[in-house]
Amino acid sequence: MAYAWSDSLSTGNPSVDAEHKQLIQQVNRLLEAMKQARGKEEIQPILSFLGHYVDEHFRHEEAAFARLDCPEQKANVRAHAEFRKTVAELVARYQREGASPSLTIELENRLGDWLVSHIKNVDCKLGAIARAA
Repeated sequence: MAYAWSDSLSTGNPSVDAEHKQLIQQVNRLLEAMKQARGKEEIQPILSFLGHYVDEHFRHEEAAFARLDCPEQKANVRAHAEFRKTVAELVARYQREGASPSLTIELENRLGDWLVSHIKNVDCKLGAIARAA
């Protein structure tokens, strides 16, 4: 099941939303590759993207939450720290074991869960605060 951008994912911050759209594209890229039995080939490029993404996007998003004095800021920082740990674990597993179908599935599940739970339940609070400001 591919993920699609919708207004329900909007934070109201165009640059944060653009970065979220990039993440959706990467998840969909992995899903498409899995359908074509090429998932193992996409693990390394996606893990590389995620390494950059968690550094740049999280720093950018946390600054946006801080500028708005968002009450969800601490929860967001904690969630980001947990996801950074998840990405580091996936990278370490890839380096240890290489690409595998089970790693591909775990990567897709972790990214999909992140999209659904974090963006909708935490990041979108930024949008509500931005619209109220």
